[in-house]
Amino acid sequence: MVARPTWQGHLKLSLVSCPVALYTATSST
Repeated sequence: MVARPTWQGHLKLSLVSCPVALYTATSST
C-alpha cells in the first residue's frame, strides 16, 4: 500500500479544518 500525496493532503486538510471549525464555532457564540 503506497501513501499517496492526495491522501496526505486530505489528512492534512482534515487535521487543519477540524481545529478551525471548532475555533470558529466557539468564537461565533
